[in-house]
Amino acid sequence: MGYTHYYTINGQGLAISRDISYKQFTVYAESIITAAEESGIQLADGHGENQGEWELSNERVSLNGLGVDSHETFMVSRIGEVNSFNFCKTARKPYDTVVTALLIALHASYGDSVDISSDGGSADWVKGLELFESATGLKGKIPATV
Repeated sequence: MGYTHYYTINGQGLAISRDISYKQFTVYAESIITAAEESGIQLADGHGENQGEWELSNERVSLNGLGVDSHETFMVSRIGEVNSFNFCKTARKPYDTVVTALLIALHASYGDSVDISSDGGSADWVKGLELFESATGLKGKIPATV
């Protein structure tokens, strides 16, 4: 199947609390994406074709690596189905650091309402944790199921 990260936002809580969590996630995501690009990680749209054309909106956060460094689209949607199972295969390409940082940010925003797991071990998350912490100024946590 390939090196993959898995995530599900559970339907606990009221819609308004999910909206607040999503807004917090987008604040973290913008900081992470900006820091990643400044460090030289090339990010693109979901197809991996247009550099800098990642999406961060009221509806979704979506990105991929660029060109040969792209694999599968990483996307978190505010409007999607609750309890929907999501995954992103990164093949350990450079944007994997951004994906793991964003998953740490997702947990920081949604708390125990999000389930995160990965084919990788804790060592595979170190760069993502460092990116999250340097971009947000917060202490991050590698998901327990990793």
